[in-house]
Amino acid sequence: MLQQILRDLHVAPEIISGLPDEQKQLLFCKMREEQIRRWNERELQLEKVSKLKTPKDGKQVKFMLGSDGNEWVWVMGEHKDDKTIEQILEEQIEIQAEQETNAKRKAKELELHKKMETERERLLNEEFRKKQIEEISNNIQEARRVFERLETETRRLMMEKEEEENRKQQTYFERLKEKRKHELLEKLKEQQKKSLKENDDMDEINRAWAAVEEKAKRAELIQREVAKKVRNDYRNSMQLNVCFDTSTTSTSFASSSSSSSLSGSYLHTPSSTGLSQDDEHSKEKENTVQVGCITTTPKSNANDISLITSELTNKSSALSAKTIPSKRDDVKQWFRESEISYGSFLSSNGHIATWFHGIITRVQAEEMLKVQRIGTYLIRVNEKIYGYALSYRASDRCRHLLIEVMSSQCGNDHCYRFLGSKNEKFKSLNELIEKYSANSIRPNSNDMLVCPLGQINGQQPDYFDLFDHKTPSDDLYISLDTTTSLNKSRHSNEINTHL
Repeated sequence: MLQQILRDLHVAPEIISGLPDEQKQLLFCKMREEQIRRWNERELQLEKVSKLKTPKDGKQVKFMLGSDGNEWVWVMGEHKDDKTIEQILEEQIEIQAEQETNAKRKAKELELHKKMETERERLLNEEFRKKQIEEISNNIQEARRVFERLETETRRLMMEKEEEENRKQQTYFERLKEKRKHELLEKLKEQQKKSLKENDDMDEINRAWAAVEEKAKRAELIQREVAKKVRNDYRNSMQLNVCFDTSTTSTSFASSSSSSSLSGSYLHTPSSTGLSQDDEHSKEKENTVQVGCITTTPKSNANDISLITSELTNKSSALSAKTIPSKRDDVKQWFRESEISYGSFLSSNGHIATWFHGIITRVQAEEMLKVQRIGTYLIRVNEKIYGYALSYRASDRCRHLLIEVMSSQCGNDHCYRFLGSKNEKFKSLNELIEKYSANSIRPNSNDMLVCPLGQINGQQPDYFDLFDHKTPSDDLYISLDTTTSLNKSRHSNEINTHL
């Protein structure tokens, strides 16, 4: 037990409490002796180890000795030049404050340096972004300029192509005219030869032949003038910018007028006029005189040629005078004399319909419709033909359709249709609107008339100048029968009341 205690140098509290005081003192002495023995052994071992180790250098620490032979000791505060504790503390506080100030200053400088670096990076990034934006803007402008050049070049090429097509068409017509002229001359020569064989009077035949040639030359000059006039009418009609969207036919006013004139000049070319074979054949029956019917003497042939050219001139001038007004007052006069009596611009309640507008241009109609929703429409009196124009807001753009007014000489058959359409006719404009409010206007599209567009200026509507208030409304219908006069007077009274 004692050996275990000396080995461990530890005694359990239970054992100590059970020993008497003498044994306790003895146990403590033994334990102290064991500690000293162990310490001595460790010192000996350390001396042996230190002897084995050679010092790296000859440096050593020696304490300064005093006059008494012992280590010199300095007791602070005993010398006259020594500082007091308060002074030493103040100096330490000053040094510490200076160190803290320097540390804060360095921290501030570091923070300011970081801010400056951040600001410099921000400025560099901003400058880089500005350069990028400027480069992108320059690229966009360059692309726009390239696109404009391409568009201009494309437009120029299209115009050149159109001019080339016109030249080809004109050349084709001239060749046909020369061919027909040659055929007529050959036919006349053959008839001349036959007449020479049958008649002995050669002098009379020669004089007749000279007269025929002279009249043929005059007819040719007249035909050239008519062809020139037709081409001018064609160019003028192309300025109408008419767009027809019907279910069965798709043509233009210029092509129909030029077809009528050219068919009178024996120019039967379906591909150039845009009409079908049946339409062209019907127009040939109406507007031309068949050359195959010329079987009489040369004098009668010359008269037939003169008759054909005069008829062609009259038809061309009548067509232009009938369909194209020369000024705005002509449209007003036509409306007052032809349309007020039928009241097609009135709604079912007898007032002027919301969709009705006066003589406004295509540009004005588009300005009114472009801010409206899809399906908004109006019907305006057209300023370029004797008729109306339906303008409506489609899904892609504003579209305009010309409405032709068809009326017989007696006035019983008065109807409306899209210009160029032959199958669809409407008794009134309301009937036209009702149909296309439920059906699409163009094939393969959803264009329908949904919402009528009324007057922008409620104080003075744009159709105000169409109604002549100075002329009594009853004077307009004095030549009609009793029933028609009553209905028309009622319409005029309703118009005047509304205005």
